[in-house]
Amino acid sequence: MERSLSRSDRPSTSGVDAEGVADLVGDLRSDVEELTRFGDRKPGSAGHAQARTYLARRLVRLGVPTYAGEDHLVPFGPQLVNVLATIHGSDRHRRPVVLATNYDTSVGGGESGDNAACIAVILAVVPRLQAALERGVIVALLDDAAPRRHRDTATGATVLLSDQRRHDLKAAVVLDRLGRRRAAGSVPPDGTVLVTGCETDARMPSVLGGAERHDLRFAPVHRRYRGEIALSAPFVDAGLPYLELFGPHDADGLDTREETLDFTHLARLVPVVEALIRRLDVARLPGPFEGYDSAPFELEALAALTDERERPEAPHDARARVDDAIRRFGGILAS
Repeated sequence: MERSLSRSDRPSTSGVDAEGVADLVGDLRSDVEELTRFGDRKPGSAGHAQARTYLARRLVRLGVPTYAGEDHLVPFGPQLVNVLATIHGSDRHRRPVVLATNYDTSVGGGESGDNAACIAVILAVVPRLQAALERGVIVALLDDAAPRRHRDTATGATVLLSDQRRHDLKAAVVLDRLGRRRAAGSVPPDGTVLVTGCETDARMPSVLGGAERHDLRFAPVHRRYRGEIALSAPFVDAGLPYLELFGPHDADGLDTREETLDFTHLARLVPVVEALIRRLDVARLPGPFEGYDSAPFELEALAALTDERERPEAPHDARARVDDAIRRFGGILAS
């Protein structure tokens, strides 16, 4: 039976000590370097094909079974292929959780921040999840996941949810543009992870709060600040509870150079993502989807990251105060 979670009810998960961080940094860097070595990963490009072949081989080496059919590569268009795998839980009748990011690129070049860093985090999390889960996890490395500006545009996520999935799903954890270093004194502080999706279920703040660690802070914001072109948009359309972890977007745009990545930060994210999956494994999510007013939770978290507590002129309404705090973040939420 699915259980309610409190902030103190934390499924056991191994942390990362200094030696473990160093090991993870090496693994993360290796995957990022390999993916960026292929160059442009636009759909149809040589780098695109090389990247998905590399990912399928990595999943084989990790011993992760395929999700659909005999191959980790699951095509859905002339040049488009999702890379899918499944980690089986102890009870295959339970609805699985999705762990997703995209592997193609749209801007050009071999981007490390979009989304080689997120892929590396997922590949590091996978071995940590291959034990003691009640439900399965669908590992979804998605193709053509560039921002959608039209709802009839097929992406790897929309096709996964509409045509490729073989089960009802419980929830999703989505990673996008994580790991970029930020300047000292930036708001929110460097090391902060932005999160949307707490509004999708009243239990989500408890799920999120139980995964937070002292060296990483979450800044939960409503998806209204993220927009419909975010990677999580298809999960919203499907009415699936989700948490999307993403990094700030700065005014100078997405810097794709590998040296701008903070691999120590990425290593510390690995046990956090594992903890989120483990908490979703057992949490009860009664819904209704987006039926929860997450403004008070967002405000509490944002106040710890900004000077919100010290602003007597701030609006009294919780959502208005969140709006005010987000405006002071500047353009960091742009998709």
